[in-house]
Amino acid sequence: MGELGLDGVITITARRDRLDERITAMAADSPWTDTVHRLGCLRGYPP
Repeated sequence: MGELGLDGVITITARRDRLDERITAMAADSPWTDTVHRLGCLRGYPP
């Protein structure tokens, strides 16, 4: 993988991590909290 490919992977991984953090924060106190927890179990995330 070239340098551009590696940079792309690093960029996308960081973006995914930021998105996961935002979703977690939003889902912690919303009407959808129970649903998010149930769906997270399908992906293997702890509640």
